[in-house]
Amino acid sequence: MFAKWRGVALPAEHGGWGFVAEPLLLGVLVAVSSGGLWLITLAMGLFLMRQPLKIIVVDRKRGRRYGRTKIAERFLAIYGLIALIGFVGALTRAPIEAFFPSLFAAPLAFVQLYYDLRGISRALWPELAGATAMGAFAGSIAIAGGWTLAQAWPLWAIITARAVSSIVYVRARIRKIKHIPYTPYPAIALHVIGLGAMVILASAGIIPCVTAIFFAILLLRAIYGLYYAPTVAARVIGFQELGLGLGTVIISAAGYIL
Repeated sequence: MFAKWRGVALPAEHGGWGFVAEPLLLGVLVAVSSGGLWLITLAMGLFLMRQPLKIIVVDRKRGRRYGRTKIAERFLAIYGLIALIGFVGALTRAPIEAFFPSLFAAPLAFVQLYYDLRGISRALWPELAGATAMGAFAGSIAIAGGWTLAQAWPLWAIITARAVSSIVYVRARIRKIKHIPYTPYPAIALHVIGLGAMVILASAGIIPCVTAIFFAILLLRAIYGLYYAPTVAARVIGFQELGLGLGTVIISAAGYIL
């Protein structure tokens, strides 16, 4: 039974779980609150809605109604209800300013949704747009916990810099292990830009210095992975990135707390 509905109810992209977990975890670690927990409920509901919605749209374009279509409709209703409950809870427990980062990121979320419904969600641009949009929840959760908008936006910057560079790196690394022509320069350049941005923010006292140090480690990882690392299975790269994403969150949260 689980195998029957898993592909309908849960996102197929394993990396997507990391990109949704990182901002939610960072936000709640630096500023836990009841409003923040409701925002996490909202974010998870919206994230989970993507998979059944894609299936419903694809099946309707084909003019057919399969067994999976009915399952997808049920899960879409369940996830939509979860998102609605989270939204109502956040409205009652968080200041209205907590919704500002997510509202700013909404156009990026619609870009990802547009590509999703066209069946090309694994292209580069929708992946970048989706990860960046979800990163805004880190700032929203922090604001719900009492931070100001000015204090919270660097959290979005941390998540975005990490996610964008990671996505481009992983795509290049997978091409490398599959012996498909690739260039390492975009991934390296994005890591350098991300590190530069973190150094500037840390120098200004806006983010913890340990965050910038960790981004230097990410840059070294990218250089090693794209030039010197031996061939490994794609899933190994995925698990490595999940670990590095978790490391970015924990190191940054510890820096803010300490």
